Amino acid sequence: MKDMLRFSRRGDALVGQEMFKVLDKAKTLESQGKIIIHLELGQPRFEPPLGLINKTKESLSCKEVGYTSSYGILSLRKKLAARLSKKNLDIKVENIIISTTNLLISQCLHLLTNPGDRVAVFSPTFPSYIASSNFLELDLIQIPLSFDKKFQLSIKDIDKALLLRPKVIIVNSANNPTGAVYKDSVLNYLKEKCREKGVWIVSDETYSSILYVKKFFSLLSAQYKNEIVISSFSKIYSIPGFRLGYAVASKPIIDKLALSNSSLISCNPMFTQKGVESVLDNDSNYIFEINKKLNSLIAEVQKLLLASESLNKFFIQPDSGYYMFLNVSKSKLKSFDFCNMMLEQYSVACTPGISFGIDFDNYIRISICGTREDVLTGIKRLISYFNNL
Repeated sequence: MKDMLRFSRRGDALVGQEMFKVLDKAKTLESQGKIIIHLELGQPRFEPPLGLINKTKESLSCKEVGYTSSYGILSLRKKLAARLSKKNLDIKVENIIISTTNLLISQCLHLLTNPGDRVAVFSPTFPSYIASSNFLELDLIQIPLSFDKKFQLSIKDIDKALLLRPKVIIVNSANNPTGAVYKDSVLNYLKEKCREKGVWIVSDETYSSILYVKKFFSLLSAQYKNEIVISSFSKIYSIPGFRLGYAVASKPIIDKLALSNSSLISCNPMFTQKGVESVLDNDSNYIFEINKKLNSLIAEVQKLLLASESLNKFFIQPDSGYYMFLNVSKSKLKSFDFCNMMLEQYSVACTPGISFGIDFDNYIRISICGTREDVLTGIKRLISYFNNL
């Protein structure tokens, strides 16, 4: 008898994040004895703040391993509200929820849309926006940004998105994977037009503290009721395994997100939240040092790429973040094939560009937050491949 068990449409629509598939393949090769250079994940190799680690250990030693509020622990939310309010904002505890940032993307879309609704993103874009939209059976609109314009968002791009009548627009500045930081005038235009047309904005500001050149403009300053700002502690404190981030929004939205948390994960651990809380108001030196190290490493990477006749015109200096987005069209390979070749022949793991949007199959993303030796070795192997074409 033929097997009649079938997944739901949502189950069939699951695509996940391609960088984790690359990681799994790389781990398989490592189990066979190969030494792999990991440039696929935005996993910082910096030491986390010592106070954060010590407080996490202390919390575990005190056996703080029970349930917590689905909103996040109150003391952390209070401290975060005070921190954000220093930017001349009026952020209250009721406007904040602690959750996993990657989960918040799906939670926000689940809360704001019905199947078939349109969601607009500006690509290249973080793969979770694409995966979550597919899973929730949404009509995802990808508005491609231009390499020639350094992947900057423009008023024309916003108008193009709004013309298609989306229910939600997701904007990601500072951007993953390009490192672009969008202009305040353009983001203010987005805010005003979405207010006028009744469109939700989800603003992902995960990399807002990892800056090299430009000043960051946050949509938190908008005080816009149809807006949700999400961010993460993972990147700024080098603790991706803690899986902690937050959302800032009006109280009705936060209350709904708390109900979502209680249904999906119940709550986040006390000890990870206590660890983050311990450094939240005393982290400026740590973040400064991280940016200093990344700035230095990016300068070395750019020097190598600029010296390569094959690649010196195929990358853009990032304004922020952990990544560089490279055009590899000279290889004549699609991005999946290129990444498989680099992994199998050169032992370098990187992420296919098509993961970030349908228009970017001739790009790859490389992460530059690993050890200096690994990053520079990986880049040199990449250049070596192109030099041998």
